Amino acid sequence: MQKKGKSGKLTESSEVESKVLVSNVAYFKEEKMEGYLTEDEAKVYNIISNDIKNSIIVTKIEDKDAAFEIVDSKCKTKLDMLDNSFKININAEIKANLSEIKMKIDTNKIENIEKLENALKIKIEEMINSYVDNMVHKYKADISGFGEMLYKKYGNKFEQNSSDYLDRLDFDVEVKVKIENEGSELISR
Repeated sequence: MQKKGKSGKLTESSEVESKVLVSNVAYFKEEKMEGYLTEDEAKVYNIISNDIKNSIIVTKIEDKDAAFEIVDSKCKTKLDMLDNSFKININAEIKANLSEIKMKIDTNKIENIEKLENALKIKIEEMINSYVDNMVHKYKADISGFGEMLYKKYGNKFEQNSSDYLDRLDFDVEVKVKIENEGSELISR
């Protein structure tokens, strides 16, 4: 029996009647699915993995919504082994465009651009800290591969201290933001 299509032959072409949209990212622990990342956690995972492109982050500026499109991101992770703990420095450099803001703002003024950059910086730092608190400390899921990075850097020294390493991870987060479309007519409405 033939299915719906543009022609009578099944092998030529057919119309797709349904599409699948994948919007959640699952995380696993010991080869068992544990849950799903929130939208913000998925963005942070991609920032840390240097794989975020054209993503929108919304934050508040003077109690008004501002939407930023992330156009580029470079994240470096520095690892240190201390006496009985591990220090992970996450340094992210974000380039963004202001897509929309629900207030009048003169984007030709440097102090206004700095205000926008600082608001986005604070938002992304909060997102990264929340991700670390949830994934590493609450769920004990190392989906960003921090343990693997520590093992690659410290080998046997890490292996000897690795049994409960997630409990002994300390993080420092630093984010730098650069607004790329400053002075644009689009955002100075």
